[in-house]
Amino acid sequence: MRKNVHLLLIDPQNDFCHPDGSLVVPGAYADMERLCALHARAGMAIDAIHVTVDSHSPLHISSPMMWENDDGKSPEPFTAIRMGDVVDGRWRTRRPDQQMRAFAYLKALESRGRGPHVVLPEHCIAGSWGANVYEPLQHHLEIWARRHLTRVNFVQKGMNCFTDYVSALEAQVPDPLDPSTSLNKALLHALAPADIVLVAGEATSHGVAATMRQTIANLPPTYARKFVLLTDCMSAMAGFAAQGEAFIEEMKALGVQTAASESVELHHAAENA
Repeated sequence: MRKNVHLLLIDPQNDFCHPDGSLVVPGAYADMERLCALHARAGMAIDAIHVTVDSHSPLHISSPMMWENDDGKSPEPFTAIRMGDVVDGRWRTRRPDQQMRAFAYLKALESRGRGPHVVLPEHCIAGSWGANVYEPLQHHLEIWARRHLTRVNFVQKGMNCFTDYVSALEAQVPDPLDPSTSLNKALLHALAPADIVLVAGEATSHGVAATMRQTIANLPPTYARKFVLLTDCMSAMAGFAAQGEAFIEEMKALGVQTAASESVELHHAAENA
Protein backbone atom coordinates (compact mmCIF):
# COMPACT_ATOMS: atom_id res chain seq x y z
CA MET A 1 0.00 0.00 0.00
CA ARG A 2 1.27 3.47 -0.89
CA LYS A 3 2.52 5.53 2.03
CA ASN A 4 1.38 9.08 2.76
CA VAL A 5 4.53 11.24 2.51
CA HIS A 6 4.75 14.75 3.99
CA LEU A 7 7.54 17.30 3.86
CA LEU A 8 8.12 19.65 6.80
CA LEU A 9 10.36 22.62 5.97
CA ILE A 10 11.56 24.83 8.81
CA ASP A 11 12.17 28.49 7.90
CA PRO A 12 13.72 28.06 4.41
CA GLN A 13 13.89 31.85 3.99
CA ASN A 14 16.40 34.16 2.37
CA ASP A 15 17.64 35.73 5.60
CA PHE A 16 18.64 32.27 6.83
CA CYS A 17 19.53 30.54 3.57
CA HIS A 18 20.82 33.04 1.03
CA PRO A 19 24.47 34.21 1.23
CA ASP A 20 23.18 37.80 1.45
CA GLY A 21 20.77 37.02 4.29
CA SER A 22 20.97 39.00 7.53
CA LEU A 23 21.09 35.90 9.77
CA VAL A 24 22.50 33.36 7.34
CA VAL A 25 23.21 29.83 8.58
CA PRO A 26 26.57 28.54 7.30
CA GLY A 27 25.86 25.73 4.86
CA ALA A 28 22.22 26.66 4.35
CA TYR A 29 22.67 27.68 0.72
CA ALA A 30 24.00 24.21 -0.13
CA ASP A 31 21.22 22.66 1.97
CA MET A 32 18.62 24.42 -0.15
CA GLU A 33 20.29 23.37 -3.39
CA ARG A 34 20.18 19.73 -2.29
CA LEU A 35 16.55 20.14 -1.24
CA CYS A 36 15.71 21.59 -4.65
CA ALA A 37 17.43 18.63 -6.30
CA LEU A 38 15.27 16.27 -4.25
CA HIS A 39 12.15 18.17 -5.30
CA ALA A 40 13.15 18.07 -8.95
CA ARG A 41 13.79 14.34 -8.77
CA ALA A 42 10.99 13.09 -6.56
CA GLY A 43 8.87 15.99 -5.35
CA MET A 44 5.71 14.81 -7.08
CA ALA A 45 5.63 11.76 -4.77
CA ILE A 46 5.14 14.07 -1.77
CA ASP A 47 1.50 14.27 -0.68
CA ALA A 48 1.60 17.36 1.58
CA ILE A 49 4.10 20.14 2.25
CA HIS A 50 4.24 22.26 5.40
CA VAL A 51 6.53 25.32 5.45
CA THR A 52 7.12 27.37 8.59
CA VAL A 53 8.06 31.00 7.97
CA ASP A 54 9.48 33.53 10.41
CA SER A 55 7.77 36.91 10.09
CA HIS A 56 8.62 39.97 12.19
CA SER A 57 7.96 43.67 12.53
CA PRO A 58 11.06 45.90 12.73
CA LEU A 59 9.96 46.73 16.29
CA HIS A 60 10.20 43.27 17.84
CA ILE A 61 11.49 41.95 21.16
CA SER A 62 14.39 40.25 19.34
CA SER A 63 15.31 43.33 17.29
CA PRO A 64 17.93 45.91 18.30
CA MET A 65 15.39 48.64 17.49
CA MET A 66 13.22 47.63 20.45
CA TRP A 67 15.95 48.47 22.96
CA GLU A 68 18.13 51.43 23.94
CA ASN A 69 20.64 52.40 26.62
CA ASP A 70 21.08 55.74 28.38
CA ASP A 71 22.80 57.12 25.27
CA GLY A 72 19.84 56.16 23.09
CA LYS A 73 21.90 53.50 21.30
CA SER A 74 20.52 50.08 20.40
CA PRO A 75 22.37 46.93 21.46
CA GLU A 76 24.64 45.19 19.02
CA PRO A 77 23.26 41.96 17.55
CA PHE A 78 23.78 38.94 19.80
CA THR A 79 23.72 41.06 22.96
CA ALA A 80 22.16 39.18 25.88
CA ILE A 81 19.53 41.12 27.83
CA ARG A 82 18.52 39.79 31.22
CA MET A 83 15.76 40.82 33.55
CA GLY A 84 18.39 42.38 35.83
CA ASP A 85 19.64 44.55 32.97
CA VAL A 86 16.22 46.18 32.75
CA VAL A 87 15.87 46.51 36.53
CA ASP A 88 19.30 48.17 36.71
CA GLY A 89 18.54 50.46 33.77
CA ARG A 90 21.25 49.14 31.45
CA TRP A 91 18.60 48.50 28.79
CA ARG A 92 15.07 49.76 28.34
CA THR A 93 12.50 49.65 25.58
CA ARG A 94 12.67 52.54 23.16
CA ARG A 95 8.95 53.08 23.66
CA PRO A 96 8.20 53.57 27.38
CA ASP A 97 4.72 52.05 27.06
CA GLN A 98 6.30 48.71 26.06
CA GLN A 99 8.62 48.47 29.08
CA MET A 100 6.33 46.40 31.30
CA ARG A 101 5.46 43.87 28.61
CA ALA A 102 9.11 43.43 27.67
CA PHE A 103 10.06 43.02 31.33
CA ALA A 104 7.30 40.43 31.80
CA TYR A 105 8.66 38.51 28.82
CA LEU A 106 12.21 38.48 30.21
CA LYS A 107 10.95 37.37 33.61
CA ALA A 108 8.85 34.55 32.15
CA LEU A 109 11.65 33.48 29.81
CA GLU A 110 14.14 33.17 32.66
CA SER A 111 11.64 31.41 34.92
CA ARG A 112 11.23 28.77 32.19
CA GLY A 113 14.99 28.29 31.99
CA ARG A 114 15.10 29.64 28.44
CA GLY A 115 17.04 32.83 29.11
CA PRO A 116 18.83 35.01 28.64
CA HIS A 117 17.08 36.81 25.84
CA VAL A 118 19.44 37.44 22.92
CA VAL A 119 18.99 40.34 20.52
CA LEU A 120 19.41 39.27 16.89
CA PRO A 121 20.06 41.13 13.65
CA GLU A 122 16.83 42.30 12.05
CA HIS A 123 15.61 39.37 10.00
CA CYS A 124 12.55 38.11 8.15
CA ILE A 125 10.79 41.47 8.23
CA ALA A 126 7.26 40.84 6.98
CA GLY A 127 6.99 41.62 3.27
CA SER A 128 10.74 41.92 2.75
CA TRP A 129 13.08 39.95 0.49
CA GLY A 130 14.65 38.38 3.57
CA ALA A 131 11.31 36.93 4.69
CA ASN A 132 10.68 35.29 1.30
CA VAL A 133 11.21 31.58 0.81
CA TYR A 134 14.51 30.88 -0.97
CA GLU A 135 13.51 31.52 -4.58
CA PRO A 136 14.55 28.28 -6.33
CA LEU A 137 12.77 26.31 -3.61
CA GLN A 138 9.68 28.50 -3.89
CA HIS A 139 9.64 27.73 -7.62
CA HIS A 140 9.52 24.00 -6.86
CA LEU A 141 6.78 24.52 -4.26
CA GLU A 142 4.65 26.36 -6.82
CA ILE A 143 5.10 23.59 -9.39
CA TRP A 144 4.15 21.01 -6.76
CA ALA A 145 1.00 22.94 -5.78
CA ARG A 146 -0.16 23.32 -9.38
CA ARG A 147 0.38 19.67 -10.25
CA HIS A 148 -1.32 18.44 -7.07
CA LEU A 149 -4.15 20.99 -7.35
CA THR A 150 -3.68 21.89 -3.73
CA ARG A 151 -1.81 24.42 -1.57
CA VAL A 152 1.39 24.42 0.39
CA ASN A 153 0.60 24.77 4.09
CA PHE A 154 2.53 27.91 5.05
CA VAL A 155 2.71 28.35 8.82
CA GLN A 156 3.52 31.92 9.83
CA LYS A 157 5.05 32.74 13.22
CA GLY A 158 6.62 35.73 14.90
CA MET A 159 4.24 38.65 14.32
CA ASN A 160 3.61 39.17 18.04
CA CYS A 161 6.18 41.83 19.00
CA PHE A 162 6.48 40.78 22.63
CA THR A 163 7.56 37.16 22.39
CA ASP A 164 10.08 35.29 20.29
CA TYR A 165 10.02 31.90 18.62
CA VAL A 166 12.61 29.16 18.36
CA SER A 167 10.17 26.29 17.82
CA ALA A 168 7.72 26.77 14.98
CA LEU A 169 5.00 25.25 17.15
CA GLU A 170 4.86 27.69 20.04
CA ALA A 171 6.33 30.99 21.16
CA GLN A 172 9.05 30.99 23.79
CA VAL A 173 6.53 32.59 26.13
CA PRO A 174 2.95 32.28 24.87
CA ASP A 175 0.89 35.46 25.13
CA PRO A 176 -2.46 34.67 26.81
CA LEU A 177 -4.04 37.48 24.76
CA ASP A 178 -2.78 36.06 21.45
CA PRO A 179 -3.86 32.48 20.57
CA SER A 180 -1.40 32.40 17.65
CA THR A 181 1.49 32.20 20.13
CA SER A 182 0.15 29.03 21.80
CA LEU A 183 0.82 25.46 20.73
CA ASN A 184 -0.04 25.10 17.05
CA LYS A 185 -2.38 22.12 17.27
CA ALA A 186 -3.45 22.62 13.66
CA LEU A 187 0.06 21.79 12.43
CA LEU A 188 0.26 18.75 14.71
CA HIS A 189 -3.13 17.62 13.39
CA ALA A 190 -1.96 18.10 9.80
CA LEU A 191 1.17 15.97 10.39
CA ALA A 192 -0.60 13.18 12.26
CA PRO A 193 -1.98 11.25 9.21
CA ALA A 194 1.44 11.02 7.52
CA ASP A 195 3.25 7.71 7.26
CA ILE A 196 6.54 9.45 6.50
CA VAL A 197 7.50 13.03 7.34
CA LEU A 198 10.70 14.28 5.70
CA VAL A 199 12.18 17.19 7.67
CA ALA A 200 14.57 19.86 6.38
CA GLY A 201 15.38 23.51 7.04
CA GLU A 202 17.27 25.81 9.36
CA ALA A 203 18.83 25.64 11.76
CA THR A 204 19.66 22.21 13.16
CA SER A 205 20.82 23.80 16.39
CA HIS A 206 17.83 26.09 16.82
CA GLY A 207 14.60 26.12 14.78
CA VAL A 208 14.72 22.52 13.58
CA ALA A 209 15.77 21.21 16.98
CA ALA A 210 13.14 23.11 18.95
CA THR A 211 10.37 22.30 16.46
CA MET A 212 11.17 18.60 16.38
CA ARG A 213 11.46 18.32 20.14
CA GLN A 214 8.07 19.93 20.61
CA THR A 215 6.49 17.93 17.80
CA ILE A 216 7.70 14.60 19.17
CA ALA A 217 6.62 15.60 22.69
CA ASN A 218 3.08 16.36 21.52
CA LEU A 219 2.45 13.30 19.36
CA PRO A 220 2.12 9.66 20.49
CA PRO A 221 5.55 8.03 21.09
CA THR A 222 5.12 5.65 18.15
CA TYR A 223 5.01 8.61 15.77
CA ALA A 224 8.72 9.35 16.18
CA ARG A 225 9.66 6.63 13.69
CA LYS A 226 7.60 8.39 11.00
CA PHE A 227 10.01 11.34 10.92
CA VAL A 228 13.10 11.36 8.70
CA LEU A 229 15.66 14.12 9.20
CA LEU A 230 17.31 15.00 5.89
CA THR A 231 20.66 15.68 7.52
CA ASP A 232 22.26 17.16 4.39
CA CYS A 233 19.40 19.65 4.07
CA MET A 234 19.91 21.34 7.44
CA SER A 235 22.85 23.02 9.16
CA ALA A 236 23.70 24.51 12.55
CA MET A 237 24.13 28.18 13.36
CA ALA A 238 27.72 29.36 13.48
CA GLY A 239 29.30 28.28 16.75
CA PHE A 240 26.54 25.75 17.50
CA ALA A 241 27.72 22.69 15.57
CA ALA A 242 27.98 20.59 18.73
CA GLN A 243 24.38 21.43 19.67
CA GLY A 244 23.23 20.45 16.20
CA GLU A 245 25.01 17.11 16.39
CA ALA A 246 23.63 16.46 19.87
CA PHE A 247 20.12 17.11 18.59
CA ILE A 248 20.54 14.56 15.79
CA GLU A 249 21.70 11.91 18.28
CA GLU A 250 18.84 12.78 20.63
CA MET A 251 16.30 12.28 17.86
CA LYS A 252 17.83 8.98 16.76
CA ALA A 253 17.58 7.70 20.33
CA LEU A 254 13.85 8.47 20.23
CA GLY A 255 13.38 6.48 17.02
CA VAL A 256 13.55 9.32 14.48
CA GLN A 257 15.26 8.25 11.25
CA THR A 258 17.99 10.12 9.38
CA ALA A 259 18.89 10.09 5.70
CA ALA A 260 20.82 11.97 3.05
CA SER A 261 18.53 13.56 0.47
CA GLU A 262 20.18 11.78 -2.46
CA SER A 263 19.38 8.41 -0.86
CA VAL A 264 15.66 9.12 -0.56
CA GLU A 265 13.63 7.21 -3.11
CA LEU A 266 10.10 8.27 -2.41
CA HIS A 267 8.36 5.81 -4.72
CA HIS A 268 10.39 2.98 -3.24
CA ALA A 269 9.69 4.24 0.28
CA ALA A 270 6.02 4.56 -0.52
CA GLU A 271 5.84 0.91 -1.52
CA ASN A 272 8.15 -0.67 1.03
CA ALA A 273 8.71 1.61 4.04
